[in-house]
Amino acid sequence: MKKFIVLMMTVLLSVVIFTQTITFWHTQVESDRQQRLRALAQIFEAQTGIKVNLVPIEENEILEQIPQGSSIWNFARFGGRGGISPILLLGSQGFMDTKLNAQIIEDFGDVYEGVARLMKAPDGGYYGIPFHAWVQGIWYKQNLFEERDLGEPTSWYNILTAAKALNNPEKGFYGIVLPKSGCIY
Repeated sequence: MKKFIVLMMTVLLSVVIFTQTITFWHTQVESDRQQRLRALAQIFEAQTGIKVNLVPIEENEILEQIPQGSSIWNFARFGGRGGISPILLLGSQGFMDTKLNAQIIEDFGDVYEGVARLMKAPDGGYYGIPFHAWVQGIWYKQNLFEERDLGEPTSWYNILTAAKALNNPEKGFYGIVLPKSGCIY
């Protein structure tokens, strides 16, 4: 969390040096996370005098919101967090300062290299600053797979086979659990 606070402040200061208010889009729609972000924004405002307008957006809606936001706001005053796809979209449309992002990454130094490679811009800069990574994966109970000789879930076929074999809703056991409807992933 300390790394996040330092990076958030660095990014926001770098992007809005002469701005009195900035808009920070994020996908933290849960109330406890919003409360934490409000606290960070208050700290930032107290230290810089720059007001932060926090805008929570559902992950599934952020790609739809970017075109609307780009017609309303100057993205030079924009800080955001919402995954790689929205940042790549903004960058590919020329809304991100790739050189500034490269300088911040160089100065900060401690970023996720795999995500940085994905955010690399053709001009040598970066579309965004990879200050965290979120693993999308499948967690499974190896012993259940071994007991039924299902093999590891390394293909869609294996995943479907295991989901069918392990599914027993009468006993409250489901072969697979997926995210909510309409999830971006």
